[in-house]
Amino acid sequence: MPDQPPSPKRRWWRIPLIALALLALLLVGLWLARLPLAEWAGRHLLAEQGIEPARFEITRLDFTGLTLRDLRLGTGLSADVIELRYDLAALRRGRIGDALIRNLHLRARWGEEGLTIPGLESLSAQESEGEIPVPLLPFDRLRLEGARIEAETPAGPATLEFDGTARGDAEGGLEAELGLRLDGDMGGFAGTLSAVMDSEGAVGATLTVTEGAIRHEIATLAGLTGTLGFEGSPDGVDRLSAAFEFTSLDAAGTAFEPGRFELRFDEGVAEAEASLAWPEGRLSLHATGDPSARPLGVHVTAEGAFDGAMIQTLLPDARVGGGRATFGLGVELHDALALTERRERSPAEWLALATIDGTLEIALEELALEGLGRAGALQGRVTLASAPDGLVIEAPDGLLLEGLRPDATRLEALPEPAAALLSTIDRLKLSDGERTPFQLSLALGSGQ
Repeated sequence: MPDQPPSPKRRWWRIPLIALALLALLLVGLWLARLPLAEWAGRHLLAEQGIEPARFEITRLDFTGLTLRDLRLGTGLSADVIELRYDLAALRRGRIGDALIRNLHLRARWGEEGLTIPGLESLSAQESEGEIPVPLLPFDRLRLEGARIEAETPAGPATLEFDGTARGDAEGGLEAELGLRLDGDMGGFAGTLSAVMDSEGAVGATLTVTEGAIRHEIATLAGLTGTLGFEGSPDGVDRLSAAFEFTSLDAAGTAFEPGRFELRFDEGVAEAEASLAWPEGRLSLHATGDPSARPLGVHVTAEGAFDGAMIQTLLPDARVGGGRATFGLGVELHDALALTERRERSPAEWLALATIDGTLEIALEELALEGLGRAGALQGRVTLASAPDGLVIEAPDGLLLEGLRPDATRLEALPEPAAALLSTIDRLKLSDGERTPFQLSLALGSGQ
C-alpha cells in the first residue's frame, strides 16, 4: 500500500521548530556580523553629526567589553586603541566599568572663535551652543596612555602630553591624577595635576610644576618649580593660590639670582608678591586689588637696595664707586587698566593715574659727574610724594657731598675769584631750612 502523506494535523509542530531554527540562524548571523554591523552603525551616527571622514575598526564586541582600534575622526582626532570593560547590569544603569584610551592625538586651533578641531567643527559648534550630540557615559575608571594635544595658538604652536587616571562615582563626581608636559614657543613645564569635581560642578585642582621655563623677548626664566591651586564652580573662581621659585631670570640684560613669586585670590581680593635678587641689588614687590572693581584700583609697594655698580648703569655719564642705596616706594594706581591703553600721555597725565610716596637713602663712597669733578662721598635721604600739580622731591635732612673736587677744565673758564673759591670746596651740603625752602652751605678745604 503506498505511503500516505502526513496529515496537516501532524505537521503543525514543524512550524515553530522551523521558526526557531531560522531565528537561531539569524541570531548567529547577527552575532557573527556584529562587528561590521556595529562599525556601520557607528559611522552612520558620526556622519549624522557631520563628522567625516570617520574610520575605526571594532575588534571586540561582547557582553563584557568593546575594543576599537585605529580610530580617525576628521583630520584632527585619532587614537590607537579604545577599550571599554563593562557588565550588563552596569550598562542598564548607564555606567561603564573601565575605559582605556591609548595614544590619543588631538590637533586643534585656538583663536577668536575658541577651540576648533579640524574635521570636527560641527561638533564643536553644537557643544558651544549647549548641545552634546554624543553623550559621554559615566565610568568608574578611565586610563589615558600617551595622550598628546597639538594646538595652534596666538602665542605660537604648543604641545601638551599627558598620562594618568580619572575615576568617577555614581553621583557624577570625578577625581583625576595626570602627569603633564607642555612645550611651546614661550616655554613649557613638566609636572602633575590633581583634580576633584563634584556632581554640582564645583572643582578643586592642584598643579605641581617640577621643572619649567618661560621664554619671551623681554625676559627668560629657567628652573621654575612650585604649585598652583584652584577652587571654583560654574559661577566662577572662588580661590586661587600660586607659589613658585626659579633659579635664574634674564631680563633687560640683567641676570637675576634665584627668586620667587606668589599669587593669592580669596573672597574677591587678589594679592601678589615677588622677590628678585641680582649681584648688584635686590627688589621685593607686593600688590593688592579687587579684580572685579571698576575702575581697577591696585596698591603696590616696593622696597629694595642696589650698589654703586647698579647706579653706574642708571647714570652712564657718571662715575660711581662703592656704596649702596636703599629705597621704599608705595604706589596707589587709581585705574590699572588705563595703563594698558595704547595712547600718548603727557608726564602730568601719567602722574595723575597714581598716588606716589617713596623714600631713597643714598650712601655712595665716590661719585663723579660731568663738570663737577670728583666727590668722595654722597649721603642723604630723598623723599618723593604726589602733589596736585605733579611730584614733590625733597631732601629733608639734606644731601652731603664730601671730598668734592671740581673739574679743573671747567674752573679755567671761570673768573679768577670764583675759580679760586670753588677750587677750595671740599664739602657741599644741600638742605631744607626751617624758614627757607632751600639752603646751601659750603665747607672750605685746602683745595689739594
